[in-house]
Amino acid sequence: MVICSTCGTENPDSAKFCNECATPLGASASSGEVRKIISALFCDLVGSTTLGEQHDPEVLRPILDGYFTQMRSAVQRHGGLVQKFIGDAVVAVFGLPNAHEDDALRAVRAGIEMQERLQVLNEVSPIPLAARIGITTGEVLVPGDGKPIIGDAMNTASRLQSGAEPGGVLIGEPTWRLVRDAVSADEVEPLQARGKAEPVSAWRVLEVHQGAARSETPLVGRDRHLTVLDQALQDTIDDQACTLVTVLAPPGVGKSRLALAFAEVVRQRATVLVGQTPSYGGATFASLVELLSHAAGRPDGDAEQVAAALRERLLDQPDGASVGDRLAQVLGVGEALASDASWAVRRLLEVLAAERPLVVVLEDVHWAETPMLDLADAVIERVHGAVLFICLARPELLEQRPTWAAGKPRAITMTLPPLIPADARRVAEILLGEEAPAAVVDRVCETAEGNPLYLEHYPDVEILVDSLAEASEP
Repeated sequence: MVICSTCGTENPDSAKFCNECATPLGASASSGEVRKIISALFCDLVGSTTLGEQHDPEVLRPILDGYFTQMRSAVQRHGGLVQKFIGDAVVAVFGLPNAHEDDALRAVRAGIEMQERLQVLNEVSPIPLAARIGITTGEVLVPGDGKPIIGDAMNTASRLQSGAEPGGVLIGEPTWRLVRDAVSADEVEPLQARGKAEPVSAWRVLEVHQGAARSETPLVGRDRHLTVLDQALQDTIDDQACTLVTVLAPPGVGKSRLALAFAEVVRQRATVLVGQTPSYGGATFASLVELLSHAAGRPDGDAEQVAAALRERLLDQPDGASVGDRLAQVLGVGEALASDASWAVRRLLEVLAAERPLVVVLEDVHWAETPMLDLADAVIERVHGAVLFICLARPELLEQRPTWAAGKPRAITMTLPPLIPADARRVAEILLGEEAPAAVVDRVCETAEGNPLYLEHYPDVEILVDSLAEASEP
């Protein structure tokens, strides 16, 4: 049996192409084994043996088929790969064949969605199902011949699953370190897992936060950039005219951290709205929907609740009813908007800016699709009043959209560089603690190359500290 490295479908040994997605199987078979950091997800049904005893196979089979279909779909929607099905268990990995900076978070989001989909299935199923999910992150060996992935992460994910509550998602410490700024979770008692020499630390996931994750990295070396943003806001207020500031930087350099720090400073004199573009699996206008939800004061509300709140806020405007109708359409739309949607968004921002200066932060604009970029362009060019747009993006935005900010008289493009060595060392010393050996700080700074995210999430710092301490002993 050969497992496709793209979609995870099991194929006969004689197959040259995947029966599901047509990926050439010979390419993966000849690529050789490689070591990779992945996030492993193990999902298993609760009481499956009892289900088989109590129900006729012909009744149970379509229910399980629906379960497997929904679980695979949830995994794939978040960029994961279903490696195999073991009985009624689903084994998936995130980070294969291509790694992403947020694979651990993708795995957690997939786990949450899998449980939500199972709840929906149970609403119409004559036989309710319950599942437990375990997730962890680690290095594995990926054979190039379709054989199973080898590594402790796979086994640990299974053990975490066994310790989870029905309907729950339990994550291991390596995953927790990577997603702790983006989720709410409760630490549970370490698991006495079969086959493990030491108890396994675990966290029960409660919620995945919407929007940008808060970072624990202190803001260092960004005073000049904060000054640019502050002056741009002041000019916007003085001139009562829209200003666009585009902040460009590679991943992890601190675009979101800069915007968050600025927002915390200016909330006393301006309203701040945030919309984040998802890196995958999101609707074209997801960042706009998030922004409207914050504008309505209902960040966690559904489309109907947000639309109702916006209508109420626009009641005293002459065109309030029309604007409300168009915004309601925006909130319920998938891929297409009416031609006057940008007008409605613009009018809402103008109403808000008339009450108080407005700062609109658009995160990860490099992932935005063309329709969203077109709408943002139209709004920025035509909106009146004190509105400061701060658009955060990687440099590839200008490859995708060479005309971004072109022709706009009040546009600033700011490149955010990595931290200079002195600032990087200061951050490393804060994160590692005063007692960290100088050799450890040096190693972390050398590896991170001034990238704050790498400084914060430098892998296995504790192991590095211990190994260097041992090496320094006589």
